[in-house]
Amino acid sequence: MILDPRNNLSRLLLWTSPSLLLLSCCGVEGSEVLPRSPAPADQFLVDLRAPEDFARGHRSGAINLQWGYGQFELRAKNLFPAGSSLQLIGEDEAQCRAAVEFAQAEGFLGLSSEVFTADQPLQVQATMGARELSEELAGRGITVLDARTAEEYEAGHIPGALFVYPDDIPETSKALRRERRLAVICTAGWRSSLVSSWLEREGFEHVVNVIGGMREWQELGLPLEAGSQQKSFR
Repeated sequence: MILDPRNNLSRLLLWTSPSLLLLSCCGVEGSEVLPRSPAPADQFLVDLRAPEDFARGHRSGAINLQWGYGQFELRAKNLFPAGSSLQLIGEDEAQCRAAVEFAQAEGFLGLSSEVFTADQPLQVQATMGARELSEELAGRGITVLDARTAEEYEAGHIPGALFVYPDDIPETSKALRRERRLAVICTAGWRSSLVSSWLEREGFEHVVNVIGGMREWQELGLPLEAGSQQKSFR
């Protein structure tokens, strides 16, 4: 759904009101999904929560760059151009405060933050499991994007999967065909949620996050191939 216009990314807000409450996002599965409005190139809405929480409900246009496992600290400067304005959404005030302090130290401008609440329109991320992906691949109606490291990809990946390093997605997305149905996978759903949400922000309408990841794929004994050769993005 459309982002609440009261949350203006261009405002310089260093901290948010402590009256903001953390609410459960349960019960939003039936939320209506409307077309996304184009987001300004230098303004980013960043959701710091875990992938499962993000999938159940998030603000329109949000990028799921998680605070957990150091993902935000590791990737923010690679994904967002210098001088970008970041609006951060966290699971609690401590997480928001830590992310703002880190972003300030890294030179990001126009920072604001707030604790996630479910009292406004939310988007639901499309997800699937490894078994469902395997069945769709049998019908050849879906393209798999592998959002792990080159070493992980070479060691073993889904046959036909394309390697897409998460930090490169701003450029890689320009080579992807928007009409294709895309399934994004990593090890356990964290990096794939980042890539999926970035593509959705860019207007891709047929993106699915494989939430169980390669871990589930391998546990099910599904096919793998090794090596670095892959077919064209197009």
